[in-house]
Amino acid sequence: MSFIIEVETGDAGHLRDLHAWTGRQPALRGLTRIIEAAPAPGRLGPIPEILQVVVGSGGALAGLSGMVIAWLNSRPGEVTVKLTRGEDHLEITSKGVKSLSPEELRALITQITEALDASRKTEDG
Repeated sequence: MSFIIEVETGDAGHLRDLHAWTGRQPALRGLTRIIEAAPAPGRLGPIPEILQVVVGSGGALAGLSGMVIAWLNSRPGEVTVKLTRGEDHLEITSKGVKSLSPEELRALITQITEALDASRKTEDG
């Protein structure tokens, strides 16, 4: 199953950083790629626009959920990550993550994993 991840901060460096984080996760290594937009007039090089992640269910989904939460928790300021699969969207903010206890973080990871898996089951019929 394929997910699109967008980082809503206006800073393309955040998407590159998130991509680097996925490479450090054994369950996600090699399963992500940055999709770039054409350079704006007067700019050199393409601009990272979205991150595409192709995963199966179970461990890889939990790894994706946990990695997104950990990455958001490490960001200064307010950052929003939007996960999209088909018509289903899920938004998570760093502000909402940073105030959670370890138990609440684990519960959130489980909730996100279940939501992502449910979108797969709905699509598969």
